[in-house]
Amino acid sequence: IPESLREKINEIKNQARSPEQFLSLAYDYLGSRFHIWRLNTIIKYNYLFKTIKEAWLMNGYLPCTLINYLLRIFLVKSGWFKEADIRRRHVFVNFFIHQYLQVKVGDKWLSVDAGEKRRGTPLGKHLKYFG
Repeated sequence: IPESLREKINEIKNQARSPEQFLSLAYDYLGSRFHIWRLNTIIKYNYLFKTIKEAWLMNGYLPCTLINYLLRIFLVKSGWFKEADIRRRHVFVNFFIHQYLQVKVGDKWLSVDAGEKRRGTPLGKHLKYFG
């Protein structure tokens, strides 16, 4: 992964005092830097094929799959989470398939939809309807 990505993960890790806090800080950071927009899923379909290095250098629109992949990297590289603590979920919204994550915190699975943060979707919820 790019060094600047590793540095940002370490910066957030140093601020966090628990797995829940790390998840919240990573969600806030990624959800503020990147967002989804369903129309761009068609117009900018080539973004689906960007590498992590290319995606990390961007701001603004990214497909939900890339935002979730970045979040997965943040969580696993932080040391607070394992791959088994993260699962992908999909919903059908407005004729599009939308991906979000569920992250195991303690013994509870929490929905995480960082790409929808900008539109008001809080940690613990995911896009479910026309939006």
